Amino acid sequence: MSDKTFSLKLRLKQMEKQLAHTTFLQIDRWIYPYEAILKRTKGIYKLRTLASEVAGLQLKVTNSITNYFEMRKEQILDKIAGKIRANDPLRRFNPSYPFFNKAYAKKLLNKSTLGPKTKNEIISALESPMLINLNLDDFYEVVERSTTLSAVEHTFLDKREDTAYLQRKLRHAKHAIIIVYANKTPLLKLQEIFEDLHRALPSSCMTGFALGLRKSITCPKVLLIIGQ
Repeated sequence: MSDKTFSLKLRLKQMEKQLAHTTFLQIDRWIYPYEAILKRTKGIYKLRTLASEVAGLQLKVTNSITNYFEMRKEQILDKIAGKIRANDPLRRFNPSYPFFNKAYAKKLLNKSTLGPKTKNEIISALESPMLINLNLDDFYEVVERSTTLSAVEHTFLDKREDTAYLQRKLRHAKHAIIIVYANKTPLLKLQEIFEDLHRALPSSCMTGFALGLRKSITCPKVLLIIGQ
């Protein structure tokens, strides 16, 4: 048993003494289904999806009840993290950082100077239906590890100018989120865009990618969030 797991159990026991018996039983009845799902869930992707769902649970009541509820959530997230570690001997994933949900993504983005429109587009790339959604781990790596974030938009009109623009904007990027929007765009054109982006990015640049459809545009566009 880890120190964190032991500490959570101790804190929960102390909290139960402060709450009416029926109150924490009602909260536990809400939490138990997730514990049951956890026992039969296999695979890191499904575990991370379950963690995101649990982390997004919210309860607005008195402070003591809210605290107990949040601690029960934390207890399940700690169990999920332990199961991820057991399924990940190569340590490809880091379950120690908070599991992502919309509220936490906003909290990270609010540390930056990005405008509201850009922040909304990033959140949308994470959560809204897209051809390719922005990966949560890539989002974390880019936003958390960047000292500064800046954003630029570009519409693809002329291949020579497009290539030069991307190389100019991305040549010094240490991290980047790339969101491409298309509408009835031929696959060959999309392939050219992806190849240009690949060539423009430094080889050491950590990059997150998303691809979506936008009916309001006639030419493909890209939103570049560049981290330094």
